[in-house]
Amino acid sequence: QYENEVKVYDILGDLYGGLIVFHGFSYTHKQYSLFVRGHSDDCKMKDDEEEGECDFLVIHDMFLAILEVKVPIWGTSKNANNTFVRNYKDSIKQRKRTKDLIFGICEWMQLTPPEVLDFTVFSNVDRSVVSKYSCYEKLSPEEKESILFMDDLEGGNSNLSQRLEISQESSQDGFWKNLIGKTVSFFRGSQDGMEDETLMFILLGLWCYDDINDRIKKKKSTDCDSALIPL
Repeated sequence: QYENEVKVYDILGDLYGGLIVFHGFSYTHKQYSLFVRGHSDDCKMKDDEEEGECDFLVIHDMFLAILEVKVPIWGTSKNANNTFVRNYKDSIKQRKRTKDLIFGICEWMQLTPPEVLDFTVFSNVDRSVVSKYSCYEKLSPEEKESILFMDDLEGGNSNLSQRLEISQESSQDGFWKNLIGKTVSFFRGSQDGMEDETLMFILLGLWCYDDINDRIKKKKSTDCDSALIPL
């Protein structure tokens, strides 16, 4: 798994500048519940339990991209068909969960959501192999477009890099700067303790998420271990 994720990261590293890449981006139940309305109503998870995780979250001023990397053991042709279905469905749930969090943060911050691209990456098999599976043939064109394979990651002008570069040209600009500006404005004008706590979760809980609860209780805002990888 790690070697295949390095392959994806190397492609991201070869793209244009201005990217921020989170590897292993995870968030707790409390962080998620703060922004996704109604989520905690029927959920039995504890606040500090991990609610979700995505392999790569790519942040650009013009778009966000979610990448779920899957490296299944394929086995026989019959097993391979089931393996694809299981891994694809799991990735869809993970992608949706992270997208809901992003849109929830934008709603809370009163920001127009950026374009959010989300992909499932099967980095150990070519599309030509999986395209023969009956389950793949039943997918819609849009679903197939959201899946990348080993051959989509190869070459200096890979399919993944093309997709993100096209997005850079076509998306609205200013999201990242607007998010930072809104955050600063909220901090300057907020007299509400709940707003302060929520903003703390945005800045610390999402971007420096390791042992978040201890850090917030101790009111530490520096020296946090993060999976932040600026490019």
